[in-house]
Amino acid sequence: MYSGKKKGIIIAIIIILLLIVLGVGGFFVYATTDLFKSEQTLFLKYLGKSLEKIEYLENTQMEEVSKLQEKETYKVEGKGAISLGEDENSSELSLSINSNIDKSDTKAHTKATLNYRNDKYDYEEKLFEVEYAQTDNIHALKSDEIVTAYLGVENENLKVLAQKLGIYDTSYIPDSLKFININELLKLSNEEKSHIIQTYGNVLTQSTAKENYSKQSEVNVVKEGTTYVTTSYRLDLSAQQTKQIVIDMLEVLKEDSRTLNIIATKAKEIGLDENYTEINRLTTTIDNMISKIKSSNVFPEKSLSIVIYVKDGEVITTDIIIQNSVKINFYNNITEGKNENVHLTIENLSGTDEFDIITIDIYSVMTSSKSAIELLINIDDEKNIEFYIENNGQASDGTIATLIEAIYSDSENTFGIKYEQEMVFGEIDDIIKLSNSNCAILNNYTTEQLETYIITPVSERIQTVFTEKELRVVELEIYFAAYDANSEIQNNNNSEIL
Repeated sequence: MYSGKKKGIIIAIIIILLLIVLGVGGFFVYATTDLFKSEQTLFLKYLGKSLEKIEYLENTQMEEVSKLQEKETYKVEGKGAISLGEDENSSELSLSINSNIDKSDTKAHTKATLNYRNDKYDYEEKLFEVEYAQTDNIHALKSDEIVTAYLGVENENLKVLAQKLGIYDTSYIPDSLKFININELLKLSNEEKSHIIQTYGNVLTQSTAKENYSKQSEVNVVKEGTTYVTTSYRLDLSAQQTKQIVIDMLEVLKEDSRTLNIIATKAKEIGLDENYTEINRLTTTIDNMISKIKSSNVFPEKSLSIVIYVKDGEVITTDIIIQNSVKINFYNNITEGKNENVHLTIENLSGTDEFDIITIDIYSVMTSSKSAIELLINIDDEKNIEFYIENNGQASDGTIATLIEAIYSDSENTFGIKYEQEMVFGEIDDIIKLSNSNCAILNNYTTEQLETYIITPVSERIQTVFTEKELRVVELEIYFAAYDANSEIQNNNNSEIL
Protein backbone atom coordinates (compact mmCIF):
# COMPACT_ATOMS: atom_id res chain seq x y z
CA MET A 1 0.00 0.00 0.00
CA TYR A 2 1.10 3.61 -0.35
CA SER A 3 0.47 6.94 1.33
CA GLY A 4 -2.94 8.63 1.33
CA LYS A 5 -1.68 11.65 -0.59
CA LYS A 6 -0.13 9.52 -3.31
CA LYS A 7 -3.22 7.37 -3.52
CA GLY A 8 -5.33 10.52 -3.79
CA ILE A 9 -3.28 11.88 -6.71
CA ILE A 10 -3.46 8.58 -8.58
CA ILE A 11 -7.20 8.18 -8.10
CA ALA A 12 -7.75 11.85 -8.98
CA ILE A 13 -5.98 11.45 -12.33
CA ILE A 14 -7.95 8.29 -13.08
CA ILE A 15 -11.21 10.02 -12.20
CA ILE A 16 -10.30 13.07 -14.31
CA LEU A 17 -9.61 10.83 -17.27
CA LEU A 18 -12.91 9.01 -16.81
CA LEU A 19 -14.81 12.28 -16.44
CA ILE A 20 -13.25 13.64 -19.61
CA VAL A 21 -14.39 10.53 -21.46
CA LEU A 22 -17.86 10.50 -19.95
CA GLY A 23 -18.50 14.20 -19.42
CA VAL A 24 -18.15 15.37 -22.99
CA GLY A 25 -21.20 13.29 -23.70
CA GLY A 26 -20.71 13.35 -27.44
CA PHE A 27 -19.36 9.84 -27.65
CA PHE A 28 -22.56 8.35 -26.28
CA VAL A 29 -24.79 10.46 -28.49
CA TYR A 30 -22.85 9.70 -31.65
CA ALA A 31 -22.21 5.99 -30.98
CA THR A 32 -23.84 3.91 -33.71
CA THR A 33 -26.01 0.85 -33.30
CA ASP A 34 -23.37 -1.19 -35.14
CA LEU A 35 -21.20 -1.02 -32.03
CA PHE A 36 -23.85 -2.02 -29.47
CA LYS A 37 -26.81 -4.20 -28.84
CA SER A 38 -30.11 -2.35 -28.27
CA GLU A 39 -29.94 -1.92 -24.50
CA GLN A 40 -26.30 -0.92 -24.69
CA THR A 41 -27.14 1.72 -27.30
CA LEU A 42 -29.98 3.22 -25.30
CA PHE A 43 -28.08 3.22 -22.02
CA LEU A 44 -25.05 4.97 -23.49
CA LYS A 45 -27.22 7.42 -25.40
CA TYR A 46 -29.10 8.50 -22.27
CA LEU A 47 -25.94 8.55 -20.18
CA GLY A 48 -24.64 11.06 -22.69
CA LYS A 49 -27.82 13.13 -22.34
CA SER A 50 -27.51 12.95 -18.58
CA LEU A 51 -23.96 14.27 -18.59
CA GLU A 52 -23.71 16.55 -21.61
CA LYS A 53 -25.13 19.62 -19.87
CA ILE A 54 -22.98 19.15 -16.75
CA GLU A 55 -19.76 20.85 -17.76
CA TYR A 56 -17.58 23.68 -16.60
CA LEU A 57 -18.97 27.04 -17.71
CA GLU A 58 -16.08 29.19 -18.87
CA ASN A 59 -15.85 32.42 -16.88
CA THR A 60 -15.18 34.90 -19.68
CA GLN A 61 -15.76 37.85 -17.35
CA MET A 62 -12.94 37.00 -14.93
CA GLU A 63 -10.73 35.77 -17.77
CA GLU A 64 -10.74 39.32 -19.17
CA VAL A 65 -10.09 40.72 -15.69
CA SER A 66 -7.10 38.37 -15.29
CA LYS A 67 -5.63 39.60 -18.57
CA LEU A 68 -5.98 43.23 -17.44
CA GLN A 69 -4.36 42.41 -14.07
CA GLU A 70 -1.21 41.29 -15.90
CA LYS A 71 -0.87 44.69 -17.59
CA GLU A 72 -2.26 47.36 -15.25
CA THR A 73 -1.87 48.26 -11.58
CA TYR A 74 -4.89 48.06 -9.32
CA LYS A 75 -6.17 48.52 -5.79
CA VAL A 76 -8.40 46.20 -3.79
CA GLU A 77 -10.44 47.41 -0.83
CA GLY A 78 -12.49 44.87 1.05
CA LYS A 79 -14.54 44.50 4.21
CA GLY A 80 -15.80 41.33 5.83
CA ALA A 81 -17.55 40.27 9.02
CA ILE A 82 -18.07 37.15 11.12
CA SER A 83 -21.15 37.26 13.33
CA LEU A 84 -20.63 36.16 16.96
CA GLY A 85 -24.34 35.64 17.56
CA GLU A 86 -27.64 34.93 15.85
CA ASP A 87 -29.61 38.19 16.21
CA GLU A 88 -29.08 41.47 14.39
CA ASN A 89 -27.68 43.18 17.52
CA SER A 90 -24.93 40.61 18.01
CA SER A 91 -21.32 41.74 18.00
CA GLU A 92 -18.99 40.63 15.22
CA LEU A 93 -15.40 40.29 14.12
CA SER A 94 -14.82 42.56 11.15
CA LEU A 95 -11.98 42.36 8.63
CA SER A 96 -10.75 45.21 6.43
CA ILE A 97 -8.29 44.67 3.58
CA ASN A 98 -6.36 47.25 1.57
CA SER A 99 -4.17 46.05 -1.29
CA ASN A 100 -1.95 47.66 -3.92
CA ILE A 101 -0.86 45.31 -6.70
CA ASP A 102 1.44 45.62 -9.70
CA LYS A 103 1.69 42.22 -11.38
CA SER A 104 3.69 43.54 -14.33
CA ASP A 105 6.46 44.50 -11.86
CA THR A 106 5.76 41.46 -9.61
CA LYS A 107 5.16 43.47 -6.46
CA ALA A 108 2.24 43.80 -4.07
CA HIS A 109 1.31 44.93 -0.58
CA THR A 110 -1.76 44.14 1.54
CA LYS A 111 -2.73 45.29 5.01
CA ALA A 112 -5.43 43.31 6.81
CA THR A 113 -6.99 44.48 10.09
CA LEU A 114 -9.20 42.43 12.39
CA ASN A 115 -11.58 44.41 14.61
CA TYR A 116 -14.16 43.65 17.29
CA ARG A 117 -17.36 45.58 16.59
CA ASN A 118 -20.66 46.05 18.40
CA ASP A 119 -23.00 48.17 16.30
CA LYS A 120 -25.66 48.33 19.01
CA TYR A 121 -23.33 50.41 21.19
CA ASP A 122 -21.32 51.89 18.32
CA TYR A 123 -18.12 50.34 19.66
CA GLU A 124 -15.11 49.15 17.65
CA GLU A 125 -11.67 47.98 18.76
CA LYS A 126 -8.69 46.85 16.71
CA LEU A 127 -7.60 43.34 17.65
CA PHE A 128 -4.87 42.40 15.19
CA GLU A 129 -3.12 43.68 12.08
CA VAL A 130 -1.00 41.81 9.56
CA GLU A 131 0.78 42.85 6.38
CA TYR A 132 1.64 40.86 3.27
CA ALA A 133 4.24 41.95 0.75
CA GLN A 134 5.65 40.55 -2.49
CA THR A 135 8.79 41.57 -4.31
CA ASP A 136 9.62 39.43 -7.34
CA ASN A 137 9.69 35.84 -6.10
CA ILE A 138 9.66 36.64 -2.37
CA HIS A 139 6.39 36.50 -0.42
CA ALA A 140 6.35 37.71 3.19
CA LEU A 141 4.18 38.43 6.23
CA LYS A 142 4.61 40.82 9.14
CA SER A 143 2.70 41.75 12.26
CA ASP A 144 4.28 44.17 14.70
CA GLU A 145 2.72 42.26 17.59
CA ILE A 146 4.57 39.11 16.49
CA VAL A 147 7.80 40.34 14.90
CA THR A 148 8.74 43.76 13.51
CA ALA A 149 10.50 42.47 10.39
CA TYR A 150 8.91 40.60 7.50
CA LEU A 151 9.20 36.80 7.47
CA GLY A 152 9.37 35.66 3.87
CA VAL A 153 9.67 32.65 1.61
CA GLU A 154 11.31 32.61 -1.78
CA ASN A 155 8.98 30.74 -4.11
CA GLU A 156 11.54 28.20 -5.32
CA ASN A 157 13.23 25.09 -3.91
CA LEU A 158 10.26 24.60 -1.59
CA LYS A 159 11.05 20.92 -1.20
CA VAL A 160 14.37 21.85 0.40
CA LEU A 161 12.70 24.38 2.69
CA ALA A 162 10.08 21.81 3.69
CA GLN A 163 12.82 19.38 4.72
CA LYS A 164 14.45 22.11 6.83
CA LEU A 165 11.09 22.58 8.54
CA GLY A 166 10.87 18.89 9.39
CA ILE A 167 8.65 17.70 6.54
CA TYR A 168 10.43 14.59 5.31
CA ASP A 169 7.99 13.30 2.70
CA THR A 170 8.23 16.07 0.09
CA SER A 171 7.23 14.01 -2.93
CA TYR A 172 4.01 15.96 -3.36
CA ILE A 173 5.31 19.39 -2.39
CA PRO A 174 6.05 21.40 -5.57
CA ASP A 175 9.36 23.21 -5.98
CA SER A 176 7.33 26.39 -6.47
CA LEU A 177 3.71 27.42 -6.10
CA LYS A 178 1.82 28.67 -9.13
CA PHE A 179 -1.41 30.56 -9.55
CA ILE A 180 -3.97 28.17 -11.02
CA ASN A 181 -6.04 29.54 -13.88
CA ILE A 182 -9.23 27.47 -13.60
CA ASN A 183 -10.35 28.41 -17.11
CA GLU A 184 -7.11 27.13 -18.62
CA LEU A 185 -6.98 24.08 -16.37
CA LEU A 186 -10.44 22.84 -17.36
CA LYS A 187 -10.39 23.98 -20.97
CA LEU A 188 -10.18 21.41 -23.77
CA SER A 189 -10.31 22.21 -27.47
CA ASN A 190 -12.86 20.45 -29.69
CA GLU A 191 -10.00 18.55 -31.35
CA GLU A 192 -8.72 17.34 -27.98
CA LYS A 193 -12.20 16.25 -26.96
CA SER A 194 -12.68 14.37 -30.24
CA HIS A 195 -9.37 12.59 -29.83
CA ILE A 196 -10.19 11.50 -26.28
CA ILE A 197 -13.69 10.37 -27.32
CA GLN A 198 -12.42 8.24 -30.19
CA THR A 199 -9.45 6.79 -28.31
CA TYR A 200 -11.05 5.91 -24.99
CA GLY A 201 -14.60 5.39 -26.20
CA ASN A 202 -13.46 2.20 -27.89
CA VAL A 203 -11.88 1.00 -24.65
CA LEU A 204 -15.13 1.54 -22.76
CA THR A 205 -17.33 -0.22 -25.32
CA GLN A 206 -15.00 -3.18 -25.70
CA SER A 207 -14.89 -3.66 -21.92
CA THR A 208 -18.65 -4.07 -21.52
CA ALA A 209 -20.98 -6.74 -22.89
CA LYS A 210 -24.69 -7.18 -23.56
CA GLU A 211 -25.11 -9.00 -20.27
CA ASN A 212 -24.03 -5.89 -18.35
CA TYR A 213 -27.09 -3.91 -19.53
CA SER A 214 -30.78 -4.14 -18.66
CA LYS A 215 -34.02 -2.21 -19.14
CA GLN A 216 -37.18 -1.90 -17.02
CA SER A 217 -40.45 -0.16 -17.88
CA GLU A 218 -42.88 1.78 -15.66
CA VAL A 219 -40.47 2.67 -12.85
CA ASN A 220 -41.76 5.43 -10.55
CA VAL A 221 -39.19 8.04 -9.48
CA VAL A 222 -39.75 11.19 -7.44
CA LYS A 223 -37.93 14.39 -8.39
CA GLU A 224 -38.54 17.65 -6.52
CA GLY A 225 -41.88 16.39 -5.23
CA THR A 226 -43.15 15.19 -8.62
CA THR A 227 -43.58 11.49 -9.46
CA TYR A 228 -42.52 10.41 -12.95
CA VAL A 229 -43.33 7.08 -14.60
CA THR A 230 -40.07 6.26 -16.36
CA THR A 231 -38.12 3.60 -18.19
CA SER A 232 -34.85 2.72 -16.51
CA TYR A 233 -31.65 1.76 -18.36
CA ARG A 234 -29.06 0.05 -16.19
CA LEU A 235 -25.39 -0.91 -16.35
CA ASP A 236 -24.05 -3.37 -13.76
CA LEU A 237 -20.33 -3.98 -13.38
CA SER A 238 -18.57 -6.29 -10.98
CA ALA A 239 -15.64 -4.94 -8.96
CA GLN A 240 -13.26 -6.81 -11.23
CA GLN A 241 -14.84 -5.38 -14.39
CA THR A 242 -14.60 -1.80 -13.07
CA LYS A 243 -10.99 -2.38 -12.14
CA GLN A 244 -10.21 -3.86 -15.55
CA ILE A 245 -11.77 -0.92 -17.41
CA VAL A 246 -9.47 1.48 -15.55
CA ILE A 247 -6.45 -0.75 -16.28
CA ASP A 248 -7.34 -0.97 -19.97
CA MET A 249 -7.67 2.81 -20.22
CA LEU A 250 -4.30 3.34 -18.53
CA GLU A 251 -2.65 0.82 -20.87
CA VAL A 252 -3.93 2.79 -23.86
CA LEU A 253 -2.94 6.08 -22.22
CA LYS A 254 0.70 4.99 -21.98
CA GLU A 255 0.93 4.94 -25.76
CA ASP A 256 -1.28 7.98 -26.39
CA SER A 257 1.19 10.86 -26.79
CA ARG A 258 -1.49 13.46 -27.44
CA THR A 259 -3.44 12.79 -24.25
CA LEU A 260 -0.19 12.43 -22.30
CA ASN A 261 0.77 15.92 -23.43
CA ILE A 262 -2.62 17.24 -22.28
CA ILE A 263 -2.17 15.67 -18.85
CA ALA A 264 1.44 16.91 -18.55
CA THR A 265 0.37 20.45 -19.44
CA LYS A 266 -2.43 20.43 -16.88
CA ALA A 267 -0.08 18.94 -14.28
CA LYS A 268 2.36 21.83 -14.79
CA GLU A 269 -0.46 24.32 -14.28
CA ILE A 270 -1.23 22.90 -10.83
CA GLY A 271 2.41 22.49 -9.83
CA LEU A 272 2.81 18.70 -9.81
CA ASP A 273 6.34 17.31 -10.00
CA GLU A 274 8.25 15.76 -12.91
CA ASN A 275 6.53 12.40 -12.42
CA TYR A 276 3.48 14.02 -14.01
CA THR A 277 4.92 16.87 -16.11
CA GLU A 278 7.59 15.00 -18.11
CA ILE A 279 6.23 12.49 -20.62
CA ASN A 280 8.84 9.76 -20.04
CA ARG A 281 8.39 9.91 -16.29
CA LEU A 282 4.61 10.17 -16.67
CA THR A 283 4.49 6.88 -18.58
CA THR A 284 6.56 5.30 -15.80
CA THR A 285 4.12 6.72 -13.25
CA ILE A 286 1.22 5.20 -15.20
CA ASP A 287 3.02 1.84 -15.31
CA ASN A 288 3.38 2.02 -11.54
CA MET A 289 -0.31 2.85 -11.22
CA ILE A 290 -1.25 -0.19 -13.28
CA SER A 291 0.99 -2.48 -11.24
CA LYS A 292 -0.44 -1.23 -7.96
CA ILE A 293 -4.03 -1.45 -9.16
CA LYS A 294 -3.41 -5.04 -10.22
CA SER A 295 -1.59 -6.07 -7.06
CA SER A 296 -3.36 -4.12 -4.32
CA ASN A 297 -6.82 -3.08 -3.22
CA VAL A 298 -6.81 0.40 -4.72
CA PHE A 299 -10.44 -0.06 -5.69
CA PRO A 300 -12.82 -1.48 -3.07
CA GLU A 301 -14.13 -4.94 -3.90
CA LYS A 302 -17.65 -3.71 -4.56
CA SER A 303 -19.85 -3.79 -7.60
CA LEU A 304 -20.86 -0.63 -9.47
CA SER A 305 -24.26 0.13 -11.02
CA ILE A 306 -25.48 3.11 -13.03
CA VAL A 307 -29.25 3.55 -13.53
CA ILE A 308 -30.73 6.22 -15.83
CA TYR A 309 -34.44 7.07 -15.61
CA VAL A 310 -36.01 8.35 -18.85
CA LYS A 311 -39.44 9.75 -19.74
CA ASP A 312 -40.43 10.76 -23.29
CA GLY A 313 -36.84 10.69 -24.45
CA GLU A 314 -35.61 13.00 -21.68
CA VAL A 315 -33.45 12.00 -18.74
CA ILE A 316 -35.23 12.63 -15.44
CA THR A 317 -32.47 11.56 -13.05
CA THR A 318 -29.47 9.21 -12.74
CA ASP A 319 -28.26 6.92 -9.93
CA ILE A 320 -24.71 5.68 -9.34
CA ILE A 321 -24.64 2.84 -6.80
CA ILE A 322 -21.58 1.36 -5.13
CA GLN A 323 -22.53 -1.87 -3.39
CA ASN A 324 -23.10 -1.53 0.38
CA SER A 325 -21.39 1.85 0.31
CA VAL A 326 -23.12 4.81 -1.30
CA LYS A 327 -25.80 5.81 -3.80
CA ILE A 328 -25.35 9.08 -5.70
CA ASN A 329 -28.34 10.59 -7.48
CA PHE A 330 -27.86 13.55 -9.80
CA TYR A 331 -29.65 15.63 -12.38
CA ASN A 332 -29.30 18.95 -14.14
CA ASN A 333 -31.85 21.74 -14.49
CA ILE A 334 -31.86 24.99 -16.40
CA THR A 335 -33.76 27.48 -14.25
CA GLU A 336 -34.96 31.00 -14.86
CA GLY A 337 -32.33 33.54 -13.78
CA LYS A 338 -29.77 30.82 -13.13
CA ASN A 339 -27.91 29.35 -16.06
CA GLU A 340 -27.39 25.95 -14.53
CA ASN A 341 -28.42 23.90 -11.52
CA VAL A 342 -26.65 20.63 -10.76
CA HIS A 343 -28.29 18.59 -8.00
CA LEU A 344 -26.69 15.65 -6.16
CA THR A 345 -27.99 13.44 -3.40
CA ILE A 346 -25.53 11.16 -1.59
CA GLU A 347 -27.13 8.34 0.38
CA ASN A 348 -25.14 6.27 2.86
CA LEU A 349 -25.73 2.54 2.29
CA SER A 350 -22.96 1.27 4.57
CA GLY A 351 -24.90 1.29 7.84
CA THR A 352 -22.41 3.62 9.52
CA ASP A 353 -23.75 6.64 11.40
CA GLU A 354 -21.56 9.27 9.72
CA PHE A 355 -24.57 10.54 7.79
CA ASP A 356 -27.74 9.27 6.14
CA ILE A 357 -28.36 11.68 3.24
CA ILE A 358 -26.43 14.66 1.93
CA THR A 359 -27.95 16.91 -0.73
CA ILE A 360 -25.87 19.33 -2.79
CA ASP A 361 -27.13 21.99 -5.19
CA ILE A 362 -24.80 24.08 -7.34
CA TYR A 363 -26.18 27.11 -9.19
CA SER A 364 -24.01 29.04 -11.63
CA VAL A 365 -24.36 32.12 -13.83
CA MET A 366 -21.64 33.15 -16.30
CA THR A 367 -21.98 36.24 -18.52
CA SER A 368 -19.58 38.90 -19.77
CA SER A 369 -20.49 41.21 -16.86
CA LYS A 370 -21.51 38.82 -14.09
CA SER A 371 -20.29 35.52 -12.70
CA ALA A 372 -21.89 33.83 -9.72
CA ILE A 373 -21.76 30.43 -8.03
CA GLU A 374 -24.05 29.31 -5.22
CA LEU A 375 -23.43 26.09 -3.28
CA LEU A 376 -26.06 24.65 -0.92
CA ILE A 377 -25.31 21.59 1.23
CA ASN A 378 -27.77 19.87 3.57
CA ILE A 379 -26.76 17.01 5.87
CA ASP A 380 -29.62 14.90 7.27
CA ASP A 381 -31.84 18.01 7.54
CA GLU A 382 -29.72 18.90 10.58
CA LYS A 383 -26.77 20.83 9.20
CA ASN A 384 -26.74 23.39 6.40
CA ILE A 385 -23.86 25.02 4.57
CA GLU A 386 -24.42 27.89 2.14
CA PHE A 387 -21.70 29.50 0.04
CA TYR A 388 -22.14 32.26 -2.52
CA ILE A 389 -19.66 34.24 -4.61
CA GLU A 390 -20.56 36.92 -7.15
CA ASN A 391 -18.48 39.20 -9.38
CA ASN A 392 -20.05 42.20 -11.10
CA GLY A 393 -18.52 44.49 -13.72
CA GLN A 394 -16.30 44.24 -16.78
CA ALA A 395 -12.59 44.68 -17.28
CA SER A 396 -13.33 47.52 -19.70
CA ASP A 397 -15.13 49.40 -16.88
CA GLY A 398 -12.00 49.33 -14.70
CA THR A 399 -13.96 48.27 -11.61
CA ILE A 400 -15.01 44.81 -10.38
CA ALA A 401 -17.21 44.34 -7.29
CA THR A 402 -17.10 40.99 -5.46
CA LEU A 403 -19.42 39.56 -2.82
CA ILE A 404 -18.70 36.39 -0.83
CA GLU A 405 -21.09 34.92 1.74
CA ALA A 406 -20.88 31.71 3.77
CA ILE A 407 -23.34 30.45 6.38
CA TYR A 408 -23.22 27.34 8.57
CA SER A 409 -26.20 26.36 10.69
CA ASP A 410 -27.27 23.40 12.80
CA SER A 411 -29.83 22.76 15.52
CA GLU A 412 -27.85 24.83 18.02
CA ASN A 413 -25.79 27.44 16.19
CA THR A 414 -25.63 29.69 13.16
CA PHE A 415 -22.40 31.26 11.91
CA GLY A 416 -22.15 33.65 9.01
CA ILE A 417 -19.30 35.24 7.07
CA LYS A 418 -19.74 38.09 4.61
CA TYR A 419 -17.02 39.76 2.56
CA GLU A 420 -17.31 42.53 -0.04
CA GLN A 421 -14.52 44.07 -2.07
CA GLU A 422 -13.96 46.45 -4.95
CA MET A 423 -11.09 46.12 -7.41
CA VAL A 424 -10.19 49.39 -9.15
CA PHE A 425 -7.63 49.64 -11.95
CA GLY A 426 -5.43 52.75 -12.06
CA GLU A 427 -2.88 54.50 -9.86
CA ILE A 428 -1.70 52.76 -6.70
CA ASP A 429 0.21 53.72 -3.54
CA ASP A 430 3.93 53.09 -3.15
CA ILE A 431 4.77 49.44 -2.44
CA ILE A 432 7.54 48.43 -0.04
CA LYS A 433 10.49 46.57 -1.58
CA LEU A 434 11.57 43.46 0.30
CA SER A 435 15.28 42.93 0.92
CA ASN A 436 17.61 41.30 3.43
CA SER A 437 17.47 44.50 5.50
CA ASN A 438 13.72 44.26 6.20
CA CYS A 439 12.87 40.61 5.55
CA ALA A 440 14.12 37.31 6.94
CA ILE A 441 13.96 34.91 3.99
CA LEU A 442 13.48 31.42 5.44
CA ASN A 443 15.11 29.67 2.49
CA ASN A 444 18.47 31.23 3.45
CA TYR A 445 18.55 29.76 6.96
CA THR A 446 19.85 26.38 8.12
CA THR A 447 17.59 23.93 9.90
CA GLU A 448 19.13 24.83 13.27
CA GLN A 449 18.83 28.57 12.64
CA LEU A 450 15.20 28.24 11.61
CA GLU A 451 14.35 26.31 14.75
CA THR A 452 16.32 28.55 17.14
CA TYR A 453 15.71 32.03 15.79
CA ILE A 454 12.40 31.82 13.95
CA ILE A 455 10.16 28.77 14.41
CA THR A 456 10.30 28.44 18.21
CA PRO A 457 10.16 32.13 19.23
CA VAL A 458 7.59 33.08 16.57
CA SER A 459 5.36 30.09 17.39
CA GLU A 460 5.45 30.95 21.08
CA ARG A 461 4.67 34.60 20.38
CA ILE A 462 1.76 33.67 18.07
CA GLN A 463 0.30 31.44 20.77
CA THR A 464 0.60 34.21 23.37
CA VAL A 465 -0.97 36.86 21.13
CA PHE A 466 -3.78 34.52 20.05
CA THR A 467 -4.61 33.77 23.69
CA GLU A 468 -4.60 37.48 24.55
CA LYS A 469 -6.96 38.32 21.68
CA GLU A 470 -9.28 35.43 22.47
CA LEU A 471 -9.52 36.54 26.11
CA ARG A 472 -10.13 40.12 25.05
CA VAL A 473 -13.07 39.09 22.85
CA VAL A 474 -14.53 37.06 25.73
CA GLU A 475 -14.04 40.04 28.05
CA LEU A 476 -15.86 42.38 25.65
CA GLU A 477 -18.72 39.89 25.14
CA ILE A 478 -19.18 39.53 28.91
CA TYR A 479 -19.10 43.30 29.35
CA PHE A 480 -21.79 44.01 26.76
CA ALA A 481 -23.92 41.10 27.97
CA ALA A 482 -23.77 42.48 31.50
CA TYR A 483 -24.54 45.97 30.22
CA ASP A 484 -27.60 44.62 28.38
CA ALA A 485 -28.75 42.82 31.53
CA ASN A 486 -28.36 45.93 33.70
CA SER A 487 -30.20 48.04 31.14
CA GLU A 488 -33.09 45.58 31.13
CA ILE A 489 -33.27 45.61 34.95
CA GLN A 490 -33.21 49.40 34.98
CA ASN A 491 -35.97 49.55 32.34
CA ASN A 492 -38.11 47.15 34.38
CA ASN A 493 -37.61 49.22 37.54
CA ASN A 494 -38.55 52.41 35.72
CA SER A 495 -41.71 50.72 34.43
CA GLU A 496 -42.68 49.76 38.01
CA ILE A 497 -42.11 53.34 39.24
CA LEU A 498 -44.24 54.71 36.41
